[in-house]
Amino acid sequence: MNFNFLNPHFLWALPLCLLPILLHFLLKKPVKIFPFGDLRLLRKIVLKTSPRRKFEEWLILFLRVLTLLALVLFFSRPVFHFGALAGHEGDSMTLILLLDSSYSMQKEEKGIKIFDQAKNLAEKILTQLKAEDRSCLIVYSDKVTYFSGVLNNEHQELIRTIQNLKCAYLETEISSPLNQAYQILSESPSANKAIIVLSDLAKHGWEETQVENLKDFDPNVRLVFLKMSEDFENASIQKAQIFHDLSSNFLKTEVEVRNWGSKALALPISVEYFSRTNQFLKRKAEQLLNLSPFESQKVSITANENEPNITGRIVLGSDILETDNEVYFAQEFPEKIKILMVEEHAQMTALTGESYFLRQAYLTPPTPFELKTITLGEIKNENLKSFNMIFLIAPSLISDESAQELKEFVKAGGSLWICLGERSTPRNLMILDDVLPCSFNQTIEPKALSLILKSSQDDADFNSLKSEYDWDKIRIYKMVNTALKLNAEPLISLSDGTPYLIFSKDKKVAVWASSMDRSWNNLAGKPVFAPLMRKLALWSSQTNSFREPFNLKVGEPFRTKAILAWQNNSMTLLSPSQEKIELHFSTEEIVSDPILEPGIYTLSGLDIKKGRFEKKFAVNLAKDKESDLKTMKEDDLKKIFPKTQWKILEPNEEFINSLFSYLKGKELNQVLILLSALFLLMEIFLISNRKFYSKSDIGFKEDNESKNQSRFFGFIRK
Repeated sequence: MNFNFLNPHFLWALPLCLLPILLHFLLKKPVKIFPFGDLRLLRKIVLKTSPRRKFEEWLILFLRVLTLLALVLFFSRPVFHFGALAGHEGDSMTLILLLDSSYSMQKEEKGIKIFDQAKNLAEKILTQLKAEDRSCLIVYSDKVTYFSGVLNNEHQELIRTIQNLKCAYLETEISSPLNQAYQILSESPSANKAIIVLSDLAKHGWEETQVENLKDFDPNVRLVFLKMSEDFENASIQKAQIFHDLSSNFLKTEVEVRNWGSKALALPISVEYFSRTNQFLKRKAEQLLNLSPFESQKVSITANENEPNITGRIVLGSDILETDNEVYFAQEFPEKIKILMVEEHAQMTALTGESYFLRQAYLTPPTPFELKTITLGEIKNENLKSFNMIFLIAPSLISDESAQELKEFVKAGGSLWICLGERSTPRNLMILDDVLPCSFNQTIEPKALSLILKSSQDDADFNSLKSEYDWDKIRIYKMVNTALKLNAEPLISLSDGTPYLIFSKDKKVAVWASSMDRSWNNLAGKPVFAPLMRKLALWSSQTNSFREPFNLKVGEPFRTKAILAWQNNSMTLLSPSQEKIELHFSTEEIVSDPILEPGIYTLSGLDIKKGRFEKKFAVNLAKDKESDLKTMKEDDLKKIFPKTQWKILEPNEEFINSLFSYLKGKELNQVLILLSALFLLMEIFLISNRKFYSKSDIGFKEDNESKNQSRFFGFIRK
């Protein structure tokens, strides 16, 4: 065992400890001799009190010296080394740095991101290590994202690696990196081992961490944590749904915002559109949110559309962690959807035509639809492959030739819809039984039954249609009862459960059990009819394989089906910063490397049939609990590591000194400050006690021996 001093320059003050002794002799008054009478009466008292008084004087002087000595040593910060764990001078250390790169580390403290603070501390730690010390680096978020390899003394190489690290956009989970660190240290012969966790200690990242789950846990390995500020106040956008209002020229957003802190917040929330080049943003709508502590609030924002293809973001006002205040979106209408309507009447454009209400629903601007109306007999004259969707309106007898063409159309990926009516009979439709999701029974007349739209957790349009319109006022007077097949999925039913709109599993074939005019129902005259028909057509007729993956999260790969017409060597995927992301091609799909940052991404390439194309999609954070900035406290760490030596250090100027004093020895500052306080109290006690006994022994003590003796004592005291 030995001592060293973290601030040895204070040791020059040690001679000051002798100052009380020096002052004692310098300020001692010389003895004055007074002529006086016989002193025989005082001899007993002097012999009795003099030794005790001298002992008390020297004891008080000694306590003053000890008090000054303790204070000088306190400022010198002595460290006491003992045992194998603390190490001795010259012993090597083995350190593992765990660097948290989750996106909560992007919050700022005193104008500096915590991740940057952690990187700076890691560099300083590695700079202090010697050639005989061993170290390695583990960077983690929800998993280990970087591991420097086996323990070695290439500390400068690790410093260069740390300088190039960037904060990730992933959540926190520390169990895996902590387990890996213990496993590495279990193979090291060093007696002085430590794990330094450079993290904000976000509490949610420790939920599954228990000593029992750490396979190679060693209580002799010491842990060091950063002491961060107390819980920050933060709000975040948790969920967002963006969709076109198909009956107007507006983009609707439904946003859930949460206040994670204990203070009320007032923050603006806005919708912003990117320019075509993604280089600047234009604010389109804004409103103010008042959030109570720990409150989740849902808000709807409507923004005007200027063009069919829109990219942008929803932005919450600035707070301590701005990373979780944004949600990106890319809303693209498909290319013009071509619909072929087939009905019996020769005057299809007349107001009495059964397709009249459908045409009004699809052609009201702004519209992504193109319509053509023909008779059933004219199907053979049409190139059905040029259409996305065919709508048979109350068909009568279908010829074998037309039926075969319709089946080929469905097989090629087209959408076929059939609505029933007076001319439609089960016998007429038997010829299409191979592709239909149901078979037909007799005609029924429901009484006082309304329609119910099936809910969809993932489709904001359907949820909006269900909640914003009054479905109870829709009445069905007549319909055909159907028998569902195994591949059938009813989307709309009567209130008693009878299927009304039945889709095939691939959503390409649909059967309406009633008519499209107002002869069998009043649906066509209700406000929900136009947006419903638009949504269903968009939902069913998008035959191209590219689907805008709005729910793509950071850490996931981009994935889309392969198209034969796409030339693989022309395909590129660009990040928001215009960096290329590697794509992997197979006969079935195109997959990218995991996407590592949120924003608007662009997939472009060459289609040998349609020429160059460009598709945009949005990537957002995976938000669960990362926005909750509550941190681990000492009591929490004690529960996880009850028998382990660990310490929380503030990341200030003294961090490095405090860290290495902890790793290499025991600092005695607390003991010294207690000793100095104890010496001071003892000195005060002795001085007070001395005055008391002085009075009781020689102060005004009158007895029967002599009044002159009492006067003499009074003279001596003066």
